[in-house]
Amino acid sequence: MSENRNGVTWMQYVIDEWRQVSRSEQIAEAIWYRIFSGHFQEGERLNELQLMHEYEADEEMMSEALYLLQQSGVVTRATKKGVFVREVVLEEMNDYLEVFVWFTEASFDRAIVKWESSHQLVLYEYFEKMADYLRYGDMFRYVRAFTAMAELIVELGGNVAAKRFFQQTTFLTNAVAQIMWKPEKLGPYHDRVRQFVQLMASRQYEEAKHVLLSTLRTSFSL
Repeated sequence: MSENRNGVTWMQYVIDEWRQVSRSEQIAEAIWYRIFSGHFQEGERLNELQLMHEYEADEEMMSEALYLLQQSGVVTRATKKGVFVREVVLEEMNDYLEVFVWFTEASFDRAIVKWESSHQLVLYEYFEKMADYLRYGDMFRYVRAFTAMAELIVELGGNVAAKRFFQQTTFLTNAVAQIMWKPEKLGPYHDRVRQFVQLMASRQYEEAKHVLLSTLRTSFSL
């Protein structure tokens, strides 16, 4: 899971709107939203001076915001060329998804050993956010909240390879889901996520794992 220079994980502030965040983090979130909404296109070079003007940010603040986006795979930086929106190759996503599911399964088995009531509360918070976002048709934040759920499992599992893979592919999986997911089609999918949360609460971990993995496998076929 990616971290900023102060050791704060990305998902800690992009999902929890009630959490106080720095100005750089707010700018990074705003730019990410503009990328997903189509304002910035894949492969487009970001004009850092223009962004500084738009967000009334100094050079250090904008550098930190772009660093966060780069660490999360949203943008890439080319030496002497600038910062570019990462391009998504849809044809590769099924392969990424297969490996993502495999790593999630491996992480789940490790995470359950460490699972506590505090983790369950976080799971509930993410699901409640998902329900709110779905109600208002906010697919950008709905996708991010569900990703945070999976990231909680991967992070708790402590598998270094899984965390590195998750960091490198989170933007790609989010981007595809953002393109393909529509509020009117998400009812059954959302119900499966609810079932997963309920099974975790009742400590039916094997059943919960099965539901989570089957839900992930259908993420790109809605």
